Amino acid sequence: MTKKPARKPLPLWSRLLIVLVSMMFFGSIYGIVLGTVSFKQAFENCQETSHIKQVAQKILKFPTPLPSGYKYSLGVDLDFFGMNVKFVGIDYKEGKQQLLFVSLNSINPDRSPRTMLQSAYDIGVNTPSVSGKFTETLSKGRWTFEGSSMPYIVGKLKDVDDKEHVGLVACMIMPEKKRTLFLYAVEPGEKEKFDINVSMGLLKEIRGF
Repeated sequence: MTKKPARKPLPLWSRLLIVLVSMMFFGSIYGIVLGTVSFKQAFENCQETSHIKQVAQKILKFPTPLPSGYKYSLGVDLDFFGMNVKFVGIDYKEGKQQLLFVSLNSINPDRSPRTMLQSAYDIGVNTPSVSGKFTETLSKGRWTFEGSSMPYIVGKLKDVDDKEHVGLVACMIMPEKKRTLFLYAVEPGEKEKFDINVSMGLLKEIRGF
């Protein structure tokens, strides 16, 4: 029997491109023709701490410094076709849990956060380290964050190499900012329980938009 060769992970810029294209698809606002060269160029300093902090503060008022155990890992600020998209990645305890905040122009102001959330859940997770689809819903809930509703779904997921993880996707719409915010979180290798306190703990330390 020949052993199936292991698939190489997608480049970082490519994984986030999947996120972006997916959001554009369920928002039905733009075509899917993108300039990938310019997209890659936006990643030149995406892992420099000073740059990440600048991008992060354009999304939310993250505490300075971040709470113990949290560390910035990625920051991308991208403009194209009149849409501004920001990605900020944060690792908790050296990758025990990986969070990705995605902020973009409101895709469809008539859609509710729950509708947007369900669309994101159906598409799956595409963080810098894990690309996969949810296979089972474990729980649903809602946070109240800065006076706005932020529904979330926790579930089991399977990545492109059939490895199992648990993860979360949450969504909120900021009408006054004309922005939509998504939060993705994954615990790599965990198969049963998701520590939602990691996401909640960070959100509690954030002081506004």
